[in-house]
Amino acid sequence: MAYENKLVTSAFLNGLYAGDYLYNLMNRSFDGLVKGSTATSVDVPKNPNLAVSTSAVAHDSASRKKAKDDTTMVNIPFVTYTIPVTEEVEAQFANPQLIQNFVTDAVDAMADAIDAAVFVEAVDSIPADQKVNMAGGIMSWKDIVKTANKFTVNRVSRKKDKILVGVPSALEEEFKDLDIVKQAMATNKDLLENGVAVIDKMHFVISADVPQVGGKDALVFVYKPGIAVVIKDMLNRKVSYNVATRSDNIDYNSYIAIKKLRTEFANALLKP
Repeated sequence: MAYENKLVTSAFLNGLYAGDYLYNLMNRSFDGLVKGSTATSVDVPKNPNLAVSTSAVAHDSASRKKAKDDTTMVNIPFVTYTIPVTEEVEAQFANPQLIQNFVTDAVDAMADAIDAAVFVEAVDSIPADQKVNMAGGIMSWKDIVKTANKFTVNRVSRKKDKILVGVPSALEEEFKDLDIVKQAMATNKDLLENGVAVIDKMHFVISADVPQVGGKDALVFVYKPGIAVVIKDMLNRKVSYNVATRSDNIDYNSYIAIKKLRTEFANALLKP
C-alpha cells in the first residue's frame, strides 16, 4: 500500500434531525406532578360543558351537572422511548469523543421523535366534522381560515398564538405559494427562514413529521394547551457490557406521556 498522510478533522458531521422541539410548545404543566413518582400514567380530570339557563332548573334536571359524577378522567399513559447505541472498546481507545458526539445527536433525535408523536396523537380520532377538504384540490387561505374556524365553533380559544399548524413537507410549495404567505415573506425576510412563521395568530411550521390523515396529505391544526406532553425522565443512560463483542451497549431512555385532552383540540385540512 502506498504511503498516505491523512488528516482527520476535529469537527464532526452530525446526524440529520429537524431539531424543532415543538413539544415544548405543548401543555407541559404536568411534569412537576410526576417527578419522583412511580406512576405509569397520569389522570387529568375533565370538566363537562356547563349549561346556562334563563329560567328555574329542576333539582333532577339533566342539565344540572354533578361535580363528581360528571367529571370524567382523561388517562395519559407513559411510553418508553429508547435510543440504542454501541461503543466498542476500539472506539474508546481511538477517540473518546466519538461517543460524545452520539450523545449530542441523541438529544435532537429524541426531540424529533417526541415531535412526531405529538402530531400522531393530534391526528388520532379527529371527528369528521373537524376535517376540511381543500376546495378545488389546491390549498387556499380560505380553506385554512375555514379549518381554523372549527376551533371557534367548538369554543376553543384562538388567542395569543395558541394554535400550531403543521404543514407537511409534501405541501410546502403550495403553502408558500399562498398570496398571504408570499406577502408576509416579502415584508419580513426572516419569515419561514427556519420553517416557522406566525400569521393571523397561528404558528405555522413546515415539518416532515406531520403524518397523513386518512391516507391524505394534510395540514394539522393543534390547540397547543390541549396536547399534554408529560416528561418523567429524559435520556436516562443505561449501560451493559457485552463480553463477546467487547463493547458497551448503551440505551438512552425517556419516559414520556402524550395525550390529546379533548377531540376538539385538533382539526385537519386535507388535500384530496
